[in-house]
Amino acid sequence: MFLTPPSVVRRPRDGFSGAVGNGTLRGTTAVAGAPDAPVSREVLLFLERGPRPFSTTFGILDLVAHTVSGADGSWEFANLNTGMRFTVIAIDSSGVYDPVVKSGLVPSAED
Repeated sequence: MFLTPPSVVRRPRDGFSGAVGNGTLRGTTAVAGAPDAPVSREVLLFLERGPRPFSTTFGILDLVAHTVSGADGSWEFANLNTGMRFTVIAIDSSGVYDPVVKSGLVPSAED
């Protein structure tokens, strides 16, 4: 399973007003193959608040929204702050595939 780079609409949870803005992250979930097979998966959106003190690796991640990608694999998160970075994790509830993570994502501004 994989996520395409960002090019299901949910508003960030209450309490994360700093994450709210006019940006959007979107992509698709699919199982790699020839051709790739779009799949519906749970997709989690985290606000990156890092890095942790004395660390150069992953920072603190706060869950701000979640959705389920459509049957065509498409997902979208809207109303995001374009000045912040986010991490997206797609989860295969059947357990066949490991979760897929994309970090350091910056929302594109909506017109």
